[in-house]
Amino acid sequence: MDGWEIVLGAAVVAAGASVQGVVGFGASLFAVPFLLLIDPAFVPGPALVGGLALNILMLLGHRSHTDWSGLRWMAGGLLPGSVVGGLALSAFPSDDLAILSGIAILLAVALSAFGRSPRRSRAWLLGGGVVSGYMGTTAAVSGPPLALLYQHEEGPTIRGTLPPAFLLSALLALATLAMAGRLPARDWAVGLALAPGGAVGFLLSQRAAHRVRGAVLRVGVLAVSAASAAAAIIRAMT
Repeated sequence: MDGWEIVLGAAVVAAGASVQGVVGFGASLFAVPFLLLIDPAFVPGPALVGGLALNILMLLGHRSHTDWSGLRWMAGGLLPGSVVGGLALSAFPSDDLAILSGIAILLAVALSAFGRSPRRSRAWLLGGGVVSGYMGTTAAVSGPPLALLYQHEEGPTIRGTLPPAFLLSALLALATLAMAGRLPARDWAVGLALAPGGAVGFLLSQRAAHRVRGAVLRVGVLAVSAASAAAAIIRAMT
């Protein structure tokens, strides 16, 4: 991996961060496929490290709109969901699990599009955290289960609540990689080199973020959720 590949990788991270800065999630959906094309060594460690800056900036920038109660319940489900995902990976083919998870999200998007979305109760939030942790482990797609729960909220609430959950999820993933001996110091160095891209993308998205709201934002949430699920299915089938 040479310097130009890192510069190109940072540009990809910036583009993904711009998407998440507007919609509230989707940075990994956009960035990871391109990072894999540039150099597979970008994923997973450096990509996770590089995404930390974006989620920290979104947490700080939108913290006045964070639904802290909902975040606590979602966070409570992330760890057990990740554990269940890890156990499932050890028992079943990972591609099969990714396909099933993707299909479940597509069904949820279809139901939501026709007006049947889950009520954001404590049980749903906890369950959403479990599903998010599970899908993040089995399919590398953790955003849609949480985004669907907040699809009827205004943009500031979505942008203030989902990134802290993604930050916690990334830290759990990094801890898991470190304990497995799959997070060498070089991955940290490359990830930190990618991190400025996340900051640049966040700054570029701010003007557009305030203009996207209401029905347009909800369509964006559903579209990105469907794209995430479809990407997981296609990746598992190829």
